[in-house]
Amino acid sequence: KGDGFLTAIETEILPYIGKWINTNKEVVYNAIPANVKAENADIFTDGDYYYATIRKVPMRANANVSRIEDNKIVKLFTDKTITNATWLDNGAPIELIDGTSFKAEPFDYGTSLYIRVAKFKLK
Repeated sequence: KGDGFLTAIETEILPYIGKWINTNKEVVYNAIPANVKAENADIFTDGDYYYATIRKVPMRANANVSRIEDNKIVKLFTDKTITNATWLDNGAPIELIDGTSFKAEPFDYGTSLYIRVAKFKLK
């Protein structure tokens, strides 16, 4: 409409958007697209770190009450090696499959931000 009015659903969504931006502010405010290609992720950089944004990451849940989904594998196409990799949402270290790939682990139970962001260096 263009008059500033928000519907009920838009009003409900705003806190979740704010939470995602606050959790991932490093990439939102400081990063630009990187000259690195990847499978299952978009790659950004702030000049010091790289960030992989992975869409449609599920929440960890009991297998008896949730849909079973395979974790996505993020694969960077580079001759450099990933180091110092952590998740922005909880600071947990990321276990690498090899020097250029890792699993997009589900969010912790109770947290579902849809897009998960990995922070790492390339050496």
